[in-house]
Amino acid sequence: MTTSPTPEQSARAILDIFKSQNCIAGDPLKISYIKTKFLESVTGTATDLSRDLHPPDTLALTAVGFAEI
Repeated sequence: MTTSPTPEQSARAILDIFKSQNCIAGDPLKISYIKTKFLESVTGTATDLSRDLHPPDTLALTAVGFAEI
């Protein structure tokens, strides 16, 4: 049985996805793309990425996240 990633590991995996696409602060990626890449890279579930977002089908890279990558 595998364990779910910690919130920190999940956040870093998502930042790595943005980085792999050469995103800068404010750049959006489709949630479906992030979910697919996330599940390929860590042992997680789609619910690990559930958020109340606007617009509902994208996540945007924040300035803080961009500084991390």
